[in-house]
Amino acid sequence: MKDLGDLLKTLDTQEARAKVVKKLVGKAQIPEGYIVEAISYFEERGKEYTHVLINAARIAKEAGMSDRARELFDDAIEREMGERNTNYAARIAKEAGMSDRARELFEKDSGKREKKKDFYGAANSAEEAGMPDRARELFEKYALTQPRSIAKDCHFDNKKILERVEKLAVKTGIEKERLYREIIGAYTKRWANIPGAGYKTAAEFAEEAGMPAERIRDLNLHAIEGFARNSYADAIRLAEEAGLIKLLGEGVKENLLRNIKEERDSEETAELAEKLGMPDRARDYYNKAMQESEADGRFENAAKLAEKLGMPDRARDYRELKKLVGTDFLF
Repeated sequence: MKDLGDLLKTLDTQEARAKVVKKLVGKAQIPEGYIVEAISYFEERGKEYTHVLINAARIAKEAGMSDRARELFDDAIEREMGERNTNYAARIAKEAGMSDRARELFEKDSGKREKKKDFYGAANSAEEAGMPDRARELFEKYALTQPRSIAKDCHFDNKKILERVEKLAVKTGIEKERLYREIIGAYTKRWANIPGAGYKTAAEFAEEAGMPAERIRDLNLHAIEGFARNSYADAIRLAEEAGLIKLLGEGVKENLLRNIKEERDSEETAELAEKLGMPDRARDYYNKAMQESEADGRFENAAKLAEKLGMPDRARDYRELKKLVGTDFLF
């Protein structure tokens, strides 16, 4: 089997050789010439992109070229400072093992973020700078003055929100339930143009957070109420899934019936009224559905509805008519 140096010789492009070196440096014996070439390759292409320049620094560091690595890390740090990206510069310094410089930069970044009211970012940078008391103050400031920002800052990802709340509780001693209440408020304001959607996602979050069943129920009821204004399907689906049909208010029920009438026939409206515990309304709609079936000549369906309404004689008459007509539709 060929050694790595011989294999690298077979590659025609500098790019390919540089990428192989980047992958294997520190793990395999690589001729120094190829390491120098790879460093030069990434340094040249890193003139515009810091993350590419850092590849050159990492190769030098892994290869034991300490001075060269420091020079490249220094270049990357200065570039990011020039771009006013202090946090990235601090993280580069930390990776390079420049502890004092990293602390200095993280402290500077913390101050910058605090001025911009990014208290969470400021707290994390203060912690990196070795300032635990200051970090705690900033975490508290974030939790107490911007609790509803937690959901937005985590892009409404429940897993990330729960992780952040856990971290804040540990760092500050603030009760998680207090933060959960504020986060639910942020959820309910989301998707204001889709009534019910915000409350539904708030209920899902509350369930994941292990909040009391009564709170989850109330949020779902609000969601159903919102959905019922525009669409019966989403509202009924949620009501069934959450087992809340019997708890729906009369106004919500009326909205559901109004919406289903616009989209479905009288028989489906009757079935919904029955499901909602509105027997008188269900009977009215079943009666209307029977008359509509009669008008269409769908006598078998009319007979079934007559039976449902407790009208056996009427059902028998419909079936006799069906036998005489010999079809299920009249045109």
